[in-house]
Amino acid sequence: MDAENTQEEVISKEEQPSTEASTPSTGDQQTFTKEEVDKLIAARHSTLDKRIAELTKAISTTQAEIATAKKRAEEATAALTRKEKEEWDAKLAAAQGDPDLLAKLNMERSLRDREVSLKAKEADIDARIAEFESDFEALNEAGRVEYAAELAAELGISQEVILAAGDIEPGGAF
Repeated sequence: MDAENTQEEVISKEEQPSTEASTPSTGDQQTFTKEEVDKLIAARHSTLDKRIAELTKAISTTQAEIATAKKRAEEATAALTRKEKEEWDAKLAAAQGDPDLLAKLNMERSLRDREVSLKAKEADIDARIAEFESDFEALNEAGRVEYAAELAAELGISQEVILAAGDIEPGGAF
């Protein structure tokens, strides 16, 4: 046998990666062979791999459910649009002999179209405001980090300490 194969590789418990079921040290040092460590690691990886597979399956299922819900919403919207068009066509047919009623329906239609247009513009504005707020927060955070770096250099302390201290603002009190 080789000298390498005859020597048993022993790893002390302190050198082991931490595990969820670690026991407090009582002064006794427990040792593991490389094979035991490899088995423990393989068992842990197996458990983690199973959990990853479960989560991946759950994500796929959720994405499929979301796609189905979106399709149903689109179908419902299309059905509602068809129904509204049929109702509108019926109103127009009924108003063919009455110019006042026809004018009133055209005004109603114009107001409805404006309302839809305004709602679309409002949604666009809301989305842009949210985007600007997000950008502003990111810039504010970048400025805060930069200011913390300046203070750290000036005061001779760690930037992380300054950031952990709480709210700091350039030009403000620390």
